Amino acid sequence: MNLWQKFLKVSLWLASIGLMVASSGLDGAYLAKLMPEKWGLLGLVLNTVADITSELGMYWYGRLTMDKSLTKRKGAKWILVGQVILVGYAWLFGWRQLVPIVEKVDPNAPWMAPVGAAFIPAALVVVGYIQSLLAGRIESEPKTAVSEPKAEPVAQPVGLEPATMDDFERVLSRLNGQRATLTAEQLADELATDGKRLKSESTTKRWLARAREVN
Repeated sequence: MNLWQKFLKVSLWLASIGLMVASSGLDGAYLAKLMPEKWGLLGLVLNTVADITSELGMYWYGRLTMDKSLTKRKGAKWILVGQVILVGYAWLFGWRQLVPIVEKVDPNAPWMAPVGAAFIPAALVVVGYIQSLLAGRIESEPKTAVSEPKAEPVAQPVGLEPATMDDFERVLSRLNGQRATLTAEQLADELATDGKRLKSESTTKRWLARAREVN
């Protein structure tokens, strides 16, 4: 992976960090005013953490809606409720901060305060959702691999006919709960009682795997 590809991989996250920092002068500045004296910095911190939460919330919403689990896909809709609340507060704080600024900068367009306040919250939500699409579906933890039963060479009785699938199925019907632990030697003994023998190692391996599947 070259340098440009590495940059593209993290470019949206970097862009969102820039948006969060640069927007601190709006909704973050308003929250700073609400903090006790000498604690205004916490308002900026609170705003940044809320922005991160909003973006990550949209990120996980997007990924959960692609999940194989129907329960997770249904539950993901409640994330949108939280997103509306977070974005709504960010918009409200930004709006209140912009009101006096717009009155000075552009007094003929008071509507710019509420409209402009929605810019950063909306951008962060969009970035979070795009990131979720790029990441794709959440893959489940890999299941512990079940080792295939080994088909050890088994001494075959002389003079017996090769067993067919029907013979094998008949043996399975007698084993019940012992199918999962069936070995090649046990299978050969069971077939021998019916006057049959195993054909080959490959057939034995396939039948042992089949016995575990139907257990």
